[in-house]
Amino acid sequence: MPHALKVWITAVWGENETLVPRCRTERGVALTLEEYKMDTCARCYVYLPSFAFVSYERKLRYNPNTGLLYDIHTNTSCVADPDNTSHPIYDTFQSDLFARKWIACCRAAIECCEKMRSDPLPPEEKYRNIKVSVLLYEI
Repeated sequence: MPHALKVWITAVWGENETLVPRCRTERGVALTLEEYKMDTCARCYVYLPSFAFVSYERKLRYNPNTGLLYDIHTNTSCVADPDNTSHPIYDTFQSDLFARKWIACCRAAIECCEKMRSDPLPPEEKYRNIKVSVLLYEI
């Protein structure tokens, strides 16, 4: 059964009283675009089926507190960056097909967030004390 990755956009008040758009995960966590990229790409990796990896032992683990992937063999954490093709994460995939599926998931979520962030926000006076959230889509 495929996993759903839900994306919302949330506007929160910044220090200078302007709305700061953030992407919110299905867990309800509002993240900056950079934080969202890191977390979403790690989650896309974790959502892949076990047969996508060389072995279960080689699959990196997801840390929900940091949004990073963790290698239990080297005791190191890393950012799930699909643009860094020399990253050790690529060595964990069974084939290039699964690496491409991970990259597609990651990029689709980022594009979705960027699209929502670029859309105009509602008038400030109408939403001064609430957060604005919109369910975008499921992948």
